[in-house]
Amino acid sequence: MNKYTHHIVKYNSEYEDALLQLEQKSPQGKGIKLEMLRDNFMSRAKVFSKYAMYVGLDESMKNVIGFAGASVAPCIYDNKLIEAGFGFDLKVDPLYRQQGLAKKFGMKVVNDFLAKHYISNYYLTMKSDNTAVAKTVLVVPDKWVTYDFIYLTIPTFKRISLKNYDPVDGTRLFRSVLIDCPDHCQSYKIETSSGMGVWKTYRMYQLKILDMPYYLRAGGWITNAFTAASRRLPVKGDVIRFATLYNATTENIVHLNDVLKILQREKVQYLNVCCTAADHIYKLLSPYAMNKLSYSMLNTFGCVNGKSLSLDVRCL
Repeated sequence: MNKYTHHIVKYNSEYEDALLQLEQKSPQGKGIKLEMLRDNFMSRAKVFSKYAMYVGLDESMKNVIGFAGASVAPCIYDNKLIEAGFGFDLKVDPLYRQQGLAKKFGMKVVNDFLAKHYISNYYLTMKSDNTAVAKTVLVVPDKWVTYDFIYLTIPTFKRISLKNYDPVDGTRLFRSVLIDCPDHCQSYKIETSSGMGVWKTYRMYQLKILDMPYYLRAGGWITNAFTAASRRLPVKGDVIRFATLYNATTENIVHLNDVLKILQREKVQYLNVCCTAADHIYKLLSPYAMNKLSYSMLNTFGCVNGKSLSLDVRCL
C-alpha cells in the first residue's frame, strides 16, 4: 500500500507560477546544466490540438510537487499511420521522488486522457542515458520497446559542402514531419520552396546555460576571444534559441544552406536535425554538428530499430 498521499488535478492558471518555479528547481543535463525558459507553462502543450496537463499536489493540496503532460500525436511507423498518445514534461519535485507520484501520473494519463480519446498506443522521447525516465515509464503495465535516433545540433553559421554528395545513394529511416498544426500555431513554422520546413522550437521554450565544466568554459572563452560574435561558442549564462528541421529528404537536403541563412538572419543559433546513424543525411551533416545526442523513443506499439519512422516535429 502506498503510504504517501498525493493529489493529481488538471492544470489551472492558479498553479502557473508554482509550476514555473518547480521547473527551475530541476535543471536539465549532467555536465552542462540547462534551465528551460518559457513565458507560459503551457507553451509546449498548446501546440497540439488535443492535450492535457496534470499537476501533482501534496497532502495539503496547497503545494505543487510535480507535473506531467500528454497529447494526441499520431506517428507513421513502417508506412502505417499510428494513432498514439505522446507523453512530455514529466517532472517531480526532488523532495517527493521515490514516493510513487510518477506512477500515478502515468496511470492518470492512460486511464483519463488517452482513454477519453480511445487511444491505446503511446510513446515518449528521451535522452538514451536517462535511466530515471526509463524506470518511470515501466510503472505503466505495458510492453515497451525502443527506437533509437540522434539529434544533430548544427550552428546556423555553418555552411554544408555538397562535394561528393549523391542524393540517390541514400537510406532514410527516421523522418521528422508536421502531421497537424492548429491554426494558432501557424506562425511557429517556416516553409521553404524546397519542401523543407522549420519548426520554431524557441517559440515553445529556450534554454539557458546555468553551468558547464571548467574545461568547456575555458575553451569557450579562448575560442570566442578570436571569433566573430556570430560564430561564438555558447558559454555560461547564454540563452540558446533552437529550431528543428522537418520534411527533409535525401534530395531536398541540398538546399539546407538556404534554411541556415534564414535562421541566422533571425538570430536563431542552432538547428536540430533528427535522424539515425544509418541515414544518408547523418553522414552528410554529422561533420558540421556541434552536438550528436543519442535519443530514444519508448513506445508500446512495437516500433523498433531498422524500420522507417516519422515523428511529428512538435514531439522532438
